[in-house]
Amino acid sequence: MVDHNHSTAAENTERDGRNHVQQMLSLDGEAQKLKARYRGWSQGSNRTYHVPGILCDFMTEQTQRHSMGAPGQLHILDAGCGSGLIGQALSAHGFTWLDGFDLNDSVIVEARKCEVYDQLRGGVDMNGALDYDTGSFDVVVCCGVFNDDNVDPEALGELLRITRPGGLVMISTQQGYDERHGFEAWLRTPDFTRMAERIHHLVGAPYSGRITADYHTFRIHA
Repeated sequence: MVDHNHSTAAENTERDGRNHVQQMLSLDGEAQKLKARYRGWSQGSNRTYHVPGILCDFMTEQTQRHSMGAPGQLHILDAGCGSGLIGQALSAHGFTWLDGFDLNDSVIVEARKCEVYDQLRGGVDMNGALDYDTGSFDVVVCCGVFNDDNVDPEALGELLRITRPGGLVMISTQQGYDERHGFEAWLRTPDFTRMAERIHHLVGAPYSGRITADYHTFRIHA
C-alpha cells in the first residue's frame, strides 16, 4: 500500500479555496447569489486551479450524505488523473484508496511521483471500453476530461458501468461543452437513465483562472 501520511502542495491548493467552496455549497440553488460568488472569486484569483478544492468538498459532503462509509474505506478511481493534482487533494482529505488512469503515459510518470495512488494505468482511451469490471469502484471522479478535444458524452456510460450500485460518479464539463456536444441531451437517453440519476449540478463554477465549468454528481441506481 502507498504511504499516505505526508503533506503535499495540493493540500495548500485545497485549503486556499475552502471558504469559497463552503459558501457555494450553502448557496446551492440560489442562482443570482452563486453568480455573484463566482464573479468575485474569479476576479480575485484568475491564475488559480480551483478543481481540487471544489471536488474534495463535494466528495466529502456527498459521501457523508449517502452514508457511504469512512473516506479511507472508499475505493476511488481518478479517471484522466493527469499528473495527480486531484489525487493529492483527495488523499489530503482522507480518501486514500486511490487508483488512476490517463491516456498520456508521460503524465502517469508524474502521477507516480505523488505517491498517493495504489494502481496507475497509462494509455487508457475513455472513448472506448474501459478494462475494469462492472461495479469496481465506490466513487469515480473525472475532472478536466469532458472538454472539446477529449471525449464524447457517451464516455460517461463507461464510468457509470464501473461504479457500484449506490456509488457516485463526479465529473466536470468545461464551459461550452454541452452546446457543442449535446451532453444534457445524452443525459435524457435510456443509456443514462437506466443506469443512474444526477443528484447534484453546479453550473458555471470556477475551473481554472477565469474559465468556468459545470460540476455534476451522478448516483448509480441501487
